Amino acid sequence: MTVESSIRHPAASRCRAVRLLLVAIVSLSVCSIGCRSFYQRRPKSDDVISCRQQMHRGLDAMAKGNWLDAEARFRSAVETYPEDERAREHFAEALWRRGASDEALLQMQEAARYSGDDPRLLVRLGEMFLARGALEEAQRRAEWATTVHPKLAIAWALRGDVEQRYGNIDLALNHYHRALSLQPQFPRVRLAVAWSYHWQDRPLRALATLNGFSADGITSSRPREVLYLEGLVFKSLGRHDDAVASLKECIKGGTVTADMLYQLADAAFMAGDPLQAQWAATEALRRQPQHDLSLQLIGKIETARRHMSSAVHR
Repeated sequence: MTVESSIRHPAASRCRAVRLLLVAIVSLSVCSIGCRSFYQRRPKSDDVISCRQQMHRGLDAMAKGNWLDAEARFRSAVETYPEDERAREHFAEALWRRGASDEALLQMQEAARYSGDDPRLLVRLGEMFLARGALEEAQRRAEWATTVHPKLAIAWALRGDVEQRYGNIDLALNHYHRALSLQPQFPRVRLAVAWSYHWQDRPLRALATLNGFSADGITSSRPREVLYLEGLVFKSLGRHDDAVASLKECIKGGTVTADMLYQLADAAFMAGDPLQAQWAATEALRRQPQHDLSLQLIGKIETARRHMSSAVHR
């Protein structure tokens, strides 16, 4: 080794040491910044706990029927921890029940996003779009849900609902039957299948489907919707006495519409009971004075009475 190299070597070593020190300092600084950013992005445990507490209080209020209180609790939960998809889901349902559909849709969309597109939430979002008449939006969610989770019965049911609204009854029936094959205890879908058969003028298939509500133990009592459709099916089969019995049972409880009363009046008239037909048609007009079918039926009843009266006087 020369004298010159022996002089330069310690200097070079010091330079390398300085460079290594600078690299270490920069690395530690980057790590520190990254770690601070990571911990800043992590939710505070207090926020998560507070969100869950508010959500559970909202569920309690919902169970008691206090929907406004439930909505306030869910809103507080979402504001405390926006990333909780369950809080957003419940908040959306409370908003939807109050009729705030725009905000409800927004909250459900966010719930689905934060959940990583949970198929169940996508289906509920699709149902909301369908209720708003946005068929394409509903169909898109339903098809995606059945793609990622082909054994999800509610997704196939939604696809059936969409096709039914489009008027594609055959395709709707295919989707409904797929849903029932996955979840036989599905009253809403069974009723939709019966309506589909009724619209296809297949009354025997419709009646067989409706009979399943009492035969397979799906419900302890027959829902009014089932009784109403059963009355319509009996009418199409010419079994007017049976139609009257079903429709009379249908109007015993809950809200009674002019259409329900008209169907009862028409069945009673066809069964040869003009007095009951007159009463039911009059009640229909009391609820909806310009109900055309009831007005026409009143005219038929009056004409039949005149014919009977003239026949007696002969």
